[in-house]
Amino acid sequence: MATLLLFLSDFSFFGPLILLQTLIYLALSIKEIKLYHTVVKQTNANSDASLNWLNQFIGGVVILFLFDLIRNILSIQGPFSGNGPLYNILIVLLVVMINLVVFKSLNHSTKFLGISEVEKKIEEDKKEIHLELDSAEIQSFAERMESFLIKNETFRKAELTILEFSELVNESPRIVSQVINTYFGTNFSDWINNHRLDHAKNLLKSTTNREKNISQILFESGFNSTSSFYHTFSRKVGMSPKDFRKKHSI
Repeated sequence: MATLLLFLSDFSFFGPLILLQTLIYLALSIKEIKLYHTVVKQTNANSDASLNWLNQFIGGVVILFLFDLIRNILSIQGPFSGNGPLYNILIVLLVVMINLVVFKSLNHSTKFLGISEVEKKIEEDKKEIHLELDSAEIQSFAERMESFLIKNETFRKAELTILEFSELVNESPRIVSQVINTYFGTNFSDWINNHRLDHAKNLLKSTTNREKNISQILFESGFNSTSSFYHTFSRKVGMSPKDFRKKHSI
């Protein structure tokens, strides 16, 4: 509506109003993405569930819109003016960025279904101090969960969620989440990915590249993204999978 009024009237304040409205929407988007990442860590072991690429896009758009807002306020002339070449380049960049994010979104369409109410409830319950289990029960259940996970190699399922795992161990997602947070001192995603890393390290040490290359190992271990595997491995182990294999070659 503000854009329409901008073209149908002479009210100059509609331009900055559009920019301000856009910045508010972008700020709300960043807040939603932050909530998404927080909940996903507690409920989903998908190694490629990050929306950092969307955060980067929003950051780029914020920079462009802030520049345009300053340009409007200061009435900048020259190449950065409304008809200047540099300003036109910025507009082209914005169009390119929008098309890239649409393309990327189509490849990650399931992420835009949103976070379920059950998943949100798990994150809300995590903030509660009271836990339904005492320390002995927490330890017993944690050991049973760990034993089940290792024995059945459940961590190798790439799209494993806390809801699925809770059904397998016959317990509520809320209890599973709180036991992992309390006993293991981490979240569901990191707990599962730590086991995936251990499995990958064992394969890297016990096989040669001819027997199993790194791509085969990462998928067999439950990772579904090469970039995510390399990033997680390097961050946790302190070296790349290739260097790790070379160091522990048989």
